[in-house]
Amino acid sequence: MIQDAVFQALAKLGENLRIARKRRGLRIADLAQAAGCSQDTLRRLENGDPGVSLGVLARVLEALGRAQELASMMDAEKDSDGLKAEVQRLPLRVRRPLLPVERISAEQFWAEKRARQAVSYSRVASGEIPQSALFAFSAEQLRGAQFRWPRGGFSALEDDDDVEERSASALQR
Repeated sequence: MIQDAVFQALAKLGENLRIARKRRGLRIADLAQAAGCSQDTLRRLENGDPGVSLGVLARVLEALGRAQELASMMDAEKDSDGLKAEVQRLPLRVRRPLLPVERISAEQFWAEKRARQAVSYSRVASGEIPQSALFAFSAEQLRGAQFRWPRGGFSALEDDDDVEERSASALQR
């Protein structure tokens, strides 16, 4: 059933090519030479042979001055079934993002991040605030901040009385 439809479509294509060739007053030998294929291949194409390559069809259409027909054969704008499926996949409603997103370049992001880090680091280095106080800042103040931790990391043996022990999950909140 499906193959019958394919063979009928190929036969119709071949018949249309034969009519186009004859309307232009071209012999099979002339069109085959212009398309760069053999006369037998052109006859097979005109008879609807599914074994003839798409490249031969493209060259024959070019020789007939109809190469644009191949490109418009499956034009996406005329694909009504595809367009219907696309419309069905659209969301029922469109929601605004919860937080506004500001688009900035990567260079600008990293420059701002380094500047915030430098301010925090200088406040800790000057003794203005202890490093543990950075966790008391609001999320807005810490947004994008990067901290310099000791190279060896923290250990349970550190003697810092004003630092409260917290689990990693508590720090992430």
